[in-house]
Amino acid sequence: MQPKACAKRYFRVECRAMDIIELLKRPEGKILEFKRDLSSPEGVLRSIVAFANTSGGILLIGVEDRTRRVCGIENPLALEERLASLISDSIRPHLMPDLEILP
Repeated sequence: MQPKACAKRYFRVECRAMDIIELLKRPEGKILEFKRDLSSPEGVLRSIVAFANTSGGILLIGVEDRTRRVCGIENPLALEERLASLISDSIRPHLMPDLEILP
């Protein structure tokens, strides 16, 4: 059965803790993006839309862009809620991303 044109789009991001080390070795590109935090939500949303318009991707928040230093997130549950709200309020058609908090 074909989805309707106006149906919600879904994309899935899968990442295991042991994969993070391998991801940090890879350069940013079409399917991988590093962000230190959500201080600039426009850039985060731009990356998510780009992933949704292609074959998906991985956005790691809590990693510095240039140095790839893992700085982490102080309150990950609050950030997850904020990110979900930003996506819901800002992106059309609606996306249902798979958000995952990794220790």
